[in-house]
Amino acid sequence: MNAPKSKRRWFYYSLGTLLAFIALCAILFLVAGFLSPLSLGYNVKATFSEMPDDDHQLKEWLKVQPSVVSNTVTICREGHTVFVGFITEGSAFGRPPFPDLPKACESLGYKGVVSEWADYRPVAAK
Repeated sequence: MNAPKSKRRWFYYSLGTLLAFIALCAILFLVAGFLSPLSLGYNVKATFSEMPDDDHQLKEWLKVQPSVVSNTVTICREGHTVFVGFITEGSAFGRPPFPDLPKACESLGYKGVVSEWADYRPVAAK
């Protein structure tokens, strides 16, 4: 009779140890996700039929958005296409949302969207 009780205790002890280990791993994973820095770079473009004379206000707006690294914001034009590049920083969890470029552009005088904001790959200088 003692043998089955002993085996049962060992089983529950092992199961408890396993569950405690899994819980500890989950906690460590979450803590690491919140504490580990993560930077992401974005390059996007959009085309408009009407635009303001320069992109200074758009650049200044983007610099103050949550998680955007202000000294990485670049904006240039080619015809009626605006190219925007920037880096965001945060953690793997709890990252602020992507800046609302369409709304900002509308309020800053970019009118008549010809092509929506989309990713692009910058061409490396030779």
